[in-house]
Amino acid sequence: MKKIAFLLVLMLVGFATHLYYVFRPIEGIDVSETAVSLQSTTEKYEYHRHLRLLLSDQDPEDLRYLINVRCDGEGAYEHGKTLVQALIKLGDTAFSGMTSKLNKTETQTLLTFMTAGHEYGNFSAFPELEEFKRRFPLTFKSLSGKV
Repeated sequence: MKKIAFLLVLMLVGFATHLYYVFRPIEGIDVSETAVSLQSTTEKYEYHRHLRLLLSDQDPEDLRYLINVRCDGEGAYEHGKTLVQALIKLGDTAFSGMTSKLNKTETQTLLTFMTAGHEYGNFSAFPELEEFKRRFPLTFKSLSGKV
């Protein structure tokens, strides 16, 4: 009986450690509760997990997951802000490499999120699309097909 109790405690500690790892703050990235307000607890977990994996592994599948999360209204602006922060953290070259592997619908959705997030996030004195294009030319070209 003591072995079973010990194993249960060990599993709970392991699970708690894993949850801490996934939900702990990421330096330079602000995940607003508004961005994930429509999501279940499991979906919030997946959101944080895929964001963390996007930043470490730079896998387009993680970006694809983040493009397709459920959000609306102010949450969409907050989600876009988070994606712009990920772009800033990864850099234009690495991020554009991932966006080049997305389909047309995904690139249009991502461009919408990112332009809204760039404007909403006050990342510069000029939040318009031209500033986004100037700061991240490779990503903009990959998402819009324009120079």
